[in-house]
Amino acid sequence: MTFSCGDFRLEALDNTLNELQNEKKFLQTSLDQYKNKRLHLEQILESVNSKHTQISDLHRKLSVTLQVGYHKVAQTQSQILSLEDHIEKQRDNIKNTLKIFEEQKTNHLNNTKELEKQLSDIAQKLRNAKAFYTESNLSNETNLILKKQKETEEKILTTKADVEAKKDKQLQRQQYFEEFKSNFMEGFTESFKQIVWKIFQLENEIYNEEYLVLKEQFEILKDRTNLTD
Repeated sequence: MTFSCGDFRLEALDNTLNELQNEKKFLQTSLDQYKNKRLHLEQILESVNSKHTQISDLHRKLSVTLQVGYHKVAQTQSQILSLEDHIEKQRDNIKNTLKIFEEQKTNHLNNTKELEKQLSDIAQKLRNAKAFYTESNLSNETNLILKKQKETEEKILTTKADVEAKKDKQLQRQQYFEEFKSNFMEGFTESFKQIVWKIFQLENEIYNEEYLVLKEQFEILKDRTNLTD
């Protein structure tokens, strides 16, 4: 079979066309793959942008919360420092009050023992006077005893005045604390108010115990001398 030059050219063009068509299909396939990858990447980018927006919003909210937390911590620390300073002062006051109470308690006990001794001496002298003294000596001794008894009764009256003064002072303390609680304690936290209240109760118990000791001593002396109010 004989091929002419025109046939050869036609075949060459046909081959070239086929190659171009194949190349076009390859490029189209590559383009479709690129589009698919681009679409996938755009979806990924959109998801990342959404997460970034959510994270940014969360970060903003956390920053606000953190600032509020810092502010509250600063307030709490300030209250704690103020409370510690107040407690330290109250602790010193309580120590001083306890010291004064112990000193006064010792003094009251010593005074009671001294008064008891004086009353015992008076009773003994009365017994001795009745048994052994002459009428004149008995008269003198009786006058002396009456004098001492009068002095003792005056001491008892003084003790009664101290008891009443202590009671009045205790009422004044109670009134002062109520005014203090109404005026000064406004604006403080409940925990701070509870601590101040417990400190006041402790001081009041100490003061009340001192008052009761003094009152008991007065009642003992009053009973022993039959002193009426």
